[in-house]
Amino acid sequence: MIYLDNATASKPSAQVLSVMEENLDTFASIASPYLLGIQSKKIVADSYEKVFSLLQLPESSRVVFTHGSAEAVSQVLFSVWNESARKSGKTHFIATALSEAPAVLAMSYYEPQGGKLHITKASSLGVVTSDDVIRMLSPRTVLLSISYVSGLTGVVQPLSEIKALCRDRGVFLHVDITHAVGKTYLDLKEMDADYVTLSFNQLQGPVASGLLIAKENVPLAPLVFGQNEELLRGGEVDIAKMTGSLYALEATLLDGILYATEVARLRSLFEESILSSVPNASVLFQDQERSPHITCMTFPGVKNEALLFLLQKKGLYATMGGGLFQTLSVALQACGIDHQASEEALSFALSKETTEDEVKKAALNISTAVTELRRLSKVFV
Repeated sequence: MIYLDNATASKPSAQVLSVMEENLDTFASIASPYLLGIQSKKIVADSYEKVFSLLQLPESSRVVFTHGSAEAVSQVLFSVWNESARKSGKTHFIATALSEAPAVLAMSYYEPQGGKLHITKASSLGVVTSDDVIRMLSPRTVLLSISYVSGLTGVVQPLSEIKALCRDRGVFLHVDITHAVGKTYLDLKEMDADYVTLSFNQLQGPVASGLLIAKENVPLAPLVFGQNEELLRGGEVDIAKMTGSLYALEATLLDGILYATEVARLRSLFEESILSSVPNASVLFQDQERSPHITCMTFPGVKNEALLFLLQKKGLYATMGGGLFQTLSVALQACGIDHQASEEALSFALSKETTEDEVKKAALNISTAVTELRRLSKVFV
């Protein structure tokens, strides 16, 4: 198996699984007054302290461990809708053409209740510009949601001007940083977003584990009610998953240089191998600032669905979006890429465990698959 779909989900590392195993028998409720509960509560308190330290968060920040970024985004929208939008009448949400599916779906959920969702276009460079946002802003805009790095294209979004627009218009800013952590420059104080979310699953952490960070004075209501997590998320704390998530976060931050050098080199080798062996193939947004592990390519004359199916039969895994993402074709069309080309594209995401041999074998498998599908296309046309 050659797994190049790490932007959708990544395999938990052996070290993460080991940390989780050490804590699987930590079962006592943190609300319990006896020793076992006190020990559990200490682990949770240490975990929160570690989040603040690793991400260099202001002391006034509020942090909630969630079951994935989808829950974190849902809590952001639930909070803004109930604590701000319904009271102020500012019920207009903006997602970007490159936002991930949970943000778009969470916003659209409130439309029957009077909310309004608009989705921006993006430029031919694969970025959402301040002009794209300005065209969507209105006096009723309450929240803008954007992914700092697109998990499908790898393009880093220019946040500084967008942040300034939100500040000037009194609009809450939500940024998902899942595909940026440990991969590109990231300073949350400088970003100054009202809400930040991330998924640990893409950091080789536990499945269905995420984080929500909110500034001090923005709306934040519980989506799951109960006494734990400072009243911001109820239910018992999954200590094994929490400790495994934090190990994954720390390891990913420490691996930043590895991604900037070796993983970036392997991605370049992968792209060069494809371009030299597959006629008319192209790498999209190649000259843009991109996360070093993600690449998006087009294979003219081949439908991405057919190519993806044939590649998985060869043991090679990639993505055309869907699930956590918008479909890749929709995202690319929003960037001005024509309909046919958008449906001939696939996205690949390497990890720190991807090897040079895997990259070379993947390029060979793709070349063979494209040749086979193009031959079949001529037969059936």
